[in-house]
Amino acid sequence: MIQLNMAHAVLRSGGRFVIRTMMIKDKRFPWLMWIENLHLLITGGKAFYRSIDEIRRMVKTAGFVIAEDKPSGTGGELHWIVADVQK
Repeated sequence: MIQLNMAHAVLRSGGRFVIRTMMIKDKRFPWLMWIENLHLLITGGKAFYRSIDEIRRMVKTAGFVIAEDKPSGTGGELHWIVADVQK
């Protein structure tokens, strides 16, 4: 949430913020999740798995207006949110 607030603070009115998030599916072996976790392990990053509803709420609470919100890929494991700044 802190990063969303910081992004909102530095972007100008009309600025655009794009989020790509990975949704955990009920598949037996979600390849994308394993690849992402390996990438995070190598780079020292951390994963925070949240529902799409929680992410939408956080984006709106930070002051963004969601312009586009849709899944992508064949399995819908990736989700894109495009949000605009209004000040």
